[in-house]
Amino acid sequence: MSTSSPWRAPVRRRWLIVGSLAGLCVLTAGAGAGAALESDTVGSFGQGLLWAVTLMTTAGFLHGPPETVAGSFVAVALMVTGFLLLSLASAALAAVFIREDVQSSERLEERRDDELLRRLEEISARLAALEQAQRER
Repeated sequence: MSTSSPWRAPVRRRWLIVGSLAGLCVLTAGAGAGAALESDTVGSFGQGLLWAVTLMTTAGFLHGPPETVAGSFVAVALMVTGFLLLSLASAALAAVFIREDVQSSERLEERRDDELLRRLEEISARLAALEQAQRER
């Protein structure tokens, strides 16, 4: 019996790759936007990259909070993206351990099912033999 909800999709490794690539794109865009929008706080693309990394890793603002509304939106997008990437990586790691546990219990269940089927076939054969013997009497 499956306990998965129709609203939840299983976490796959390729999601982690796609999420990481999307995060890298957001990081690069955030670094450029930080350098362009927050020229007083972030002086260059390199500083913008460091600013974006600190926001995505939930470390906080490197040189202080943004001074513009647009910079605040960029900062929020970076923070949320970093949080989502951390959640995705944690879920992928947890799924590996859960999958291993489920696979071992599924193998045990399959062995039990095979043994039950084998015994049922034996019982059916013995019953057929008993019925045959009963008809011959």
